[in-house]
Amino acid sequence: MTPKGEQRTIYEAGLEIDYSIRLHELQSRLLRRSRFLIAFVQLGIGSAVIAPLVGGLPLVAGVAGVALGLITIADALLDMQTRAAASEFQRKRLKQLRGAMDGRSLAEIDRDIQTIEADDPAEIESLRVVAYNDVVRRWSHFNRMQPESWAQRLLRCLA
Repeated sequence: MTPKGEQRTIYEAGLEIDYSIRLHELQSRLLRRSRFLIAFVQLGIGSAVIAPLVGGLPLVAGVAGVALGLITIADALLDMQTRAAASEFQRKRLKQLRGAMDGRSLAEIDRDIQTIEADDPAEIESLRVVAYNDVVRRWSHFNRMQPESWAQRLLRCLA
């Protein structure tokens, strides 16, 4: 947020930390909800309750079996629970840093930010603008808000 040629301030470092906290909060919540949805769909497709409904329809049973297999593979590959836990851990570390900012120099704060960001898990790119807009709205910088795409608005609702 600092214009080129100007020195960064502790206030802006605080905004950066708030942005990262919000991003990890949204990300962990979206991943947890997605994991719950996958588990619910797996349970629904794989349950014995649905078997009599599709038992007489071999095509539907085959499609349900393939869908169950694909969902299980996607769940294993995406590993949403672990990613959500990593995001939550990062959020907690950033909150601790935000609480310990008083009386510290900008160089110390920036060093701590870089240390925490070095361990950053992969981020969901579409949540970046959402988190940024939430932080600038919270700090009453409405003129700095960025337009959100339909996908970003959808992720805002899901997270």
